[in-house]
This record gives sequence, structure tokens and C-alpha cells, in this order.
Amino acid sequence: RIIAGAPPRAADDVVIDKTTADDEHFAIGDRVRIITASGSAEYRLVGIVAFGEENSLAGATLTAFATPTAQRVLDSADRFATVGVTADPGV
Repeated sequence: RIIAGAPPRAADDVVIDKTTADDEHFAIGDRVRIITASGSAEYRLVGIVAFGEENSLAGATLTAFATPTAQRVLDSADRFATVGVTADPGV
């Protein structure tokens, strides 16, 4: 869940996990360099996420982009590698 800021919407938006934000002293609005297999680029930090009571997923660094940006930087144009779904209890 996003605990600060907003979800990524623009091509240069990124969301990161709270542990990484805290460890690197990042704040909403900062420019952060993200390195992927397709290269390195700077993005505007728009949101910080946590996972229940945890600030990261088993210590992993997490980034999230708007869908078109994720597909471009993860070399997945016009496709998804995984889809995660949650539902309210009883659904």
C-alpha cells in the first residue's frame, strides 16, 4: 500500500519501498536513479510503499512504474510478465 505520495502516473514517475527510501534518505519529489537491464535513468519519486506492517518484501528493493514505463524499462512492450489481484473478503 502507498504510505506516502501517490501511484506512478507519468513516464518519469517511480514508487519505491519504505526501507530503501529510509536507507537512502529519499523523499517524495526527489530524483532517483534506477538501473534496469535496459539501462539507467532518473525518475521522480512520487510514492513510497509498505507491505502490511513491513517496509519491504523480505528485504528486497522494490520499484514501481506506470504501466507503459514498466513495459519499456523491463523490455516487455505490449505484454505483462505477471498480474497480481486482490479482492475483498468473500469475493
